[in-house]
Amino acid sequence: MAYLSKYECGRKLLMRYYKFFSHGFVVNKPTDEQIKKAKFHMLFTGVGIKNGEMISKNLEITGPDPGYVTMSIAVSISAFFLLDLLQKRDNGENISNLPGGVLTPGFLFRDCNYLEKFDSYGIRFKIFD
Repeated sequence: MAYLSKYECGRKLLMRYYKFFSHGFVVNKPTDEQIKKAKFHMLFTGVGIKNGEMISKNLEITGPDPGYVTMSIAVSISAFFLLDLLQKRDNGENISNLPGGVLTPGFLFRDCNYLEKFDSYGIRFKIFD
């Protein structure tokens, strides 16, 4: 499939015959109603040692449809923050904390209010013990 996706005619085949190329995993595209009703709930648990004691923290993430809605929101928010950083750099602001090269999302967005942005679109992050 990676080979087919390199070429326009291959991409057209993949898009037109998605049922075949997904080996039956995708039967039909979701309807607008299904996308509106879909939600996700994810729970992450981290365990470690602090001051000689075992501790654990949980992160719960909830939101609308993960494939069509949440992904679009996440990409848009990320692009917005990246564009904002680049504009600050181009305007001469000292953003020496933005080195060149490849940056991880955690480093790049560490000083941004992305959690509030996600929350405004119905994607919630909650940390608890």
